[in-house]
Amino acid sequence: EIEEILHWTSFLQMKSPLKPNLNDIPFQVQVQNNSIVVGCNKDFTANEFKSYLISTLETMVQAIKVGTFSTNDINSTTIAFKGNTVIYDQFKENIVSKPNSIPQLVVLKPGLQDLYKSNHLVEVGSPSRHALQLGGSPIVSSLSNVGSSLNLIKRQGGLRNINISLGEQRDLNVKAIQQKKKLTAAQIASLLGKPLNWSNTENEIKYFRNLAEQVFDFETLDSRDRVKITVAPISNAPMDPLLPSNFRVKCYLPPDNHSTTLNIMTTEKVSDLIEKIITKHNTSTKLISSDHTGKDYVIRITGTSDHVFQTDILVSNLVVVRNRLQRKKDIKFSLVHKSSLPNIYIDGYSEDICTSKEYIPTYQSTSPPNQSFIVYNNNGNNNSYNNNPISPRQNNFLALSSNNAFNNNSNNLVNNTTSINGNRSILFNEINRPFEIRIICLENLNPTIFQKFLPDSANNLNDIKLTVSVSLCHGEELLTDSMEIVAVKGSKPLWCEWLRSALLMSDIPRATKLCFTVFAQVGDKNKISIGWADLQLIDYHGQLLSGVTSLILWPGDRVDLPDFNIPSPSLVIEFCQFPFPVVFPKPERMERTEIRDYVEARKEDQDRLDELIEKDPLYILTESDKKFIWMYRMHLQTIPSSLPKVLQSLHWNSPAEVREAHRLLSIWSPLSPLEALELLDVKFADELVREYAVKCIGALSDSDLALYLLQLVQSIKHEPYHDSALARFLIQRALNNRAIIGHPFFWHLEAEMHNPKISERYSLVLETYLKGCGNQRHEFVKQMEVVTKLTTIAKLVKETSPNKRKAVLHEELNKVVWPNTFHLPTSPSTESCGIIVSECRWFDSFTVPLYLVFQNVDPVGDPIQVIFKTGDDLRQDILTLQMLSVMDNIWKQNGLDLHLSIYNVTAISEDTGFIEVIPDSDTTANIQKAAGGATAAFTKTPLSNWLRERNQHNTEYDYAVQNFTHSLAGYCVATYILGISDRHNDNIMVSNSGHLFHIDFAHFLGNIMKFHGYKREKAPFVLTPEFAHVMGGEKSPSFKFFTDLCCSSFKFVRKYKNLFIILFCLMISTGIPELSTKGDISYVREAFFMDVNDEEAASSFSKLIQKSLKSTTTQLLFALHILVKSGGDKTD
Repeated sequence: EIEEILHWTSFLQMKSPLKPNLNDIPFQVQVQNNSIVVGCNKDFTANEFKSYLISTLETMVQAIKVGTFSTNDINSTTIAFKGNTVIYDQFKENIVSKPNSIPQLVVLKPGLQDLYKSNHLVEVGSPSRHALQLGGSPIVSSLSNVGSSLNLIKRQGGLRNINISLGEQRDLNVKAIQQKKKLTAAQIASLLGKPLNWSNTENEIKYFRNLAEQVFDFETLDSRDRVKITVAPISNAPMDPLLPSNFRVKCYLPPDNHSTTLNIMTTEKVSDLIEKIITKHNTSTKLISSDHTGKDYVIRITGTSDHVFQTDILVSNLVVVRNRLQRKKDIKFSLVHKSSLPNIYIDGYSEDICTSKEYIPTYQSTSPPNQSFIVYNNNGNNNSYNNNPISPRQNNFLALSSNNAFNNNSNNLVNNTTSINGNRSILFNEINRPFEIRIICLENLNPTIFQKFLPDSANNLNDIKLTVSVSLCHGEELLTDSMEIVAVKGSKPLWCEWLRSALLMSDIPRATKLCFTVFAQVGDKNKISIGWADLQLIDYHGQLLSGVTSLILWPGDRVDLPDFNIPSPSLVIEFCQFPFPVVFPKPERMERTEIRDYVEARKEDQDRLDELIEKDPLYILTESDKKFIWMYRMHLQTIPSSLPKVLQSLHWNSPAEVREAHRLLSIWSPLSPLEALELLDVKFADELVREYAVKCIGALSDSDLALYLLQLVQSIKHEPYHDSALARFLIQRALNNRAIIGHPFFWHLEAEMHNPKISERYSLVLETYLKGCGNQRHEFVKQMEVVTKLTTIAKLVKETSPNKRKAVLHEELNKVVWPNTFHLPTSPSTESCGIIVSECRWFDSFTVPLYLVFQNVDPVGDPIQVIFKTGDDLRQDILTLQMLSVMDNIWKQNGLDLHLSIYNVTAISEDTGFIEVIPDSDTTANIQKAAGGATAAFTKTPLSNWLRERNQHNTEYDYAVQNFTHSLAGYCVATYILGISDRHNDNIMVSNSGHLFHIDFAHFLGNIMKFHGYKREKAPFVLTPEFAHVMGGEKSPSFKFFTDLCCSSFKFVRKYKNLFIILFCLMISTGIPELSTKGDISYVREAFFMDVNDEEAASSFSKLIQKSLKSTTTQLLFALHILVKSGGDKTD
């Protein structure tokens, strides 16, 4: 007897009978032997149901292409199935135990959408039961509970869904080891906003993770406790001559915090201070044992976790001492016995725990190329295709890949192959034929994209011509002329044509990327870019891409900020297929070689060389310039700063010149770390060049590295592959010093996770860091918990009427259950244990920021004051303040302290962040308003009177004027160089100690706001007669000193003009609207007076001082701003 073979649909049945009042009726739709079950609205016509079905299936297909499968029936910490997992094996037990239930698969869509969940808690082994819903609902995932509640937090305005653990997790017994592993996985998943194994397929992501396991000892790194002890910052700059030669410090003795006050000279060391404290207590309080000596103690900066371990330094060299002396604040220390310090790894003080291992290249010639994805064409032949972060098409397009344009000529390559570990392959540099690529079609072309970019022609798609341009690029350089396919019309464009480049494949460098642009055109109008995509031609294993591939386009033009709400089409392309994998081994770093081809420069040639080398980084070399520099390359090898110009002078499509460039790296005089930053710009794509830059940058100290961390994180975007020397270097340094580097490193990455263009790479880098940062993970989780609660409150306050906002704010803050202790994102060294609700308020602004005061965990420490802002991108403020920090560092290293007030700003996401508050200060608008309102903006005395009220003794007032003069000079120079505008009197503040400083840097690089087509600001920077009056007037010696101070500081910064241009260039990829192209940086070139000497530049700046002082538009702007604010001032 033969058993009847039943189709799976025979087992489908209804759980309960259908009811007539249902809105949706399940239907089984069958196409040949394939079936699906889908709900159909009872009012649908046949055409409506067909459209609905097509739309639904397209959504599912797109998600499945880039997603992975998981299940809600597997009790495991691994969420996603591996690509080779047999699905049936995962459901055997389920099918036996629950024969009447249909097994359910969940599609995970990693990296492209936020993770959404329901509002209930996720239980152990019971993931969220939300499969991919019809109609384009979000794709979901799940995390297992690890023993404690994982509260759900929805992402709003950039905050992804995360799961956070409430309460301290401690290893109490042996069982806790496994629990800790689960907790680690859950914490990392929470901070990433996606499951830990958000992608586990055989692709570049898994390759990166495997390499990270080889490079970093995660078991040792992750055994560390959280950052409980930090190292107090020390300044090596000369002492500010304005600071007093002796001062008073208040010292506390834990645990009762008994205080004593001491007089300290600027020449005394920390060890002297400790001895003084011990001596005073021994003679008076008897609170310190007579057996204790100074070597038994260290001092801690009260209110922080900053400790001073170097006792042989001057007390006056501590940054906190200098800052508080300038601002007339109490200097407070706590004396700590060394035995009370926990025996833990001290970041920045203990020996580095994460040391460099030998760099493993992204492809080694001793290993076979990855052959993880095999596709079959219609002839049944196997073609190796690497499953890179690009999506191969299905067999309907493989039928087009007969590749007649190439296959007839490829047989001659079969004998010209290389054997690697028994696997035959073809070397890339042996293919002496032009590069070819096939443009097949555009998929999923939605009319919405034409409504966005061609609003006048979007109604008639048949009139729109579409063309595709393909360029071979190395960095920013075109290797050959772009290729373009003929235009076609219609909503379903189909080309199926091969494009042939004039460039031979053997001449293509390894870091080459393909740049695709789709243009739309109506009639004879200009072409409009509607989408683009870039793709590395050689994959991360050093293998040439082959076969059919689909690229999802980014909408708009490359220089535009993409609108991710626009449905983007996919461009289907095909690469040539070879009989064996084509490999391009990564070139290895050469040993130092002998100097050859040396050409001595004649005097006139030397002058021209000097002139070219002195050109700023924005200067575009002509072909004549390049040829000239390349000829004298060996002559220039003793001038380190000339290396970027030399590397721009070679032809990257010439293998011989590329090899010569790699040889030059072995003999070149080392670049300084700051000079090497330029080699991380997008125009330098070669991996060995970028590795050389990283090696040079490695000489930076932790504090200096933190200063330039913003640009280095951005530079990760320019690396050709996920794994790079730069990514490894930053992870290593962040793991070695989690306080100074790791803390900002986390938030720099987190702030851009919303951008799908870079989220995959940033997620991998952040995941790697989180695997080794130890219990600092839990601190980040608590910070995210605080951020989420504040975001909810901020939204509620903003939606409330102004007269009720303060009551609502206090009511909601009182409801919050805060973690026992937590750090704010603004600082890893200050810890809070709650909030002082009575001191919190809101500001009258469009975004309604919240002024919050947190209780310091140190009972004698100062409260922590911050502004929490939602609905505003703070990254431009962060960049501006970083530039101010760089200038401040330059001035101090040259013995010039301009008393800048640089506060910390931390972006949490693209529209949320914290701003540090400088206490005891007020806006000049409030000062003028209190002195008489709008008319006071035209008088000279409001500010000087305000300072006199707060500094009534003549010596105090004179010191405040000195602070004012220095800080005003610093901000005049800085705001002019950076082109900061929108400088009304609510964006300029003055502290009680006389420090003037600017806030809110929404516009820079000369982007001045306009009113009816006229620029609102005419002055180069803000300098009013009121400011001059504080210094004694325009004719006073103090004003002459101010002018000289401005000119001197301008000349000091001007020596580093190339550095500022480089820093701005490295930030173009951030997406800041006013910094989207290198043309935006041209303002900085003009501000530095690039073509004149220092004395002429100082003279020009002196004229700018007079121009600013004489401008009446600044005072008029101040008065108008007061009038506007007075009409609607609701701040409470």
